[in-house]
Amino acid sequence: MEKTPAAPVQPISLEQFWAEHFAPAYELAQARERQWQEEAFADQPHTVCGFALRGMTPYDLLLLYGCENALVSGGRIQPEHLAQFLAVLVEPAPRGWWARRRFFRRVAALPWLEAVRECRAYVDRMFASSSLPPRPQSAAGAASAPEAAPLDMCFLAPLILSLAKETGWSESALLGMRLDKLFQYRRALVLMEEGRGSPAVRHEHQARALAAYNHYLATGQLPG
Repeated sequence: MEKTPAAPVQPISLEQFWAEHFAPAYELAQARERQWQEEAFADQPHTVCGFALRGMTPYDLLLLYGCENALVSGGRIQPEHLAQFLAVLVEPAPRGWWARRRFFRRVAALPWLEAVRECRAYVDRMFASSSLPPRPQSAAGAASAPEAAPLDMCFLAPLILSLAKETGWSESALLGMRLDKLFQYRRALVLMEEGRGSPAVRHEHQARALAAYNHYLATGQLPG
């Protein structure tokens, strides 16, 4: 007696795929972004490697990029890059020979890889509301000299120009504002023009979900 062939399994819908595999992470990312937005406007310092760092401004970013600091310009991160990065952003800045000596001795004693991770996390946090794609992960490099992908600086001129045009603020004033605050001002303008939403979070998760769903349709494999 011949067996009746089983009915083919219907693929799950994109909506179900999103709800089961991406919605929880999306909601957590939204909550995290809202927290970071509130912190940006509170102008609270960030504790990084035991130091209180102020929010990075475009001027700080340009200064570090011009010095070819690998934490922003990309490449192999060296101890001098870590010390330079913290010296630019620490608050209050060490004044006088003895204060600077104590500061750099303290930096030299930091656990190296953990300090690099904290500084990179700080940079990522400054760009969390930017709607820019995340920096790709570069090769790990040697354990004593990790690498960072470069930041794409092409965003800066359109950001400053659009905010100056809409607000009337001067270039010097905008260059001295926190980056995470500037990104939120820009996003508010976009939302007023295009409707409500959270572009920085939504676009990243939608792109990841769509790529994973297309992979599922092609292979039948669900995300692990």
